Amino acid sequence: MSAFDLLDNPFAMVGVSVNADRTRIGEAIDDALFDDDSPVRQRQLDNARQSLFAPRPRLEAEIGFLLGSDDETVAEVLTALRRHEAARSADNLAGIDRVNYLAHRCANENSLARLIHQGVPEGLAGVA
Repeated sequence: MSAFDLLDNPFAMVGVSVNADRTRIGEAIDDALFDDDSPVRQRQLDNARQSLFAPRPRLEAEIGFLLGSDDETVAEVLTALRRHEAARSADNLAGIDRVNYLAHRCANENSLARLIHQGVPEGLAGVA
């Protein structure tokens, strides 16, 4: 079983919101391939497309992403995670978005102490 990683979520890989339709997903994949058409990237995007176009895998991707957050917050959180930093907007995440963010941080940080030091959203230190 692999570690939980928001950055491996099909929505993050393709760069679309959970509200994107098939047309928008296809356009985003084409744009991503224009930037990087390496075989590895093609495989990643093909897998993401399959996940986002099939009902059950798409639902799993939606639940495992930042479902209730606006596009600006999602972009800020993903940028921070790519830099291995705490997201400034993490305090504003609610519900499953907050759980997914913390799950990502816990699964991808070297130690729980580092996670707490770098910025578990206020009031959640006891949860982590």
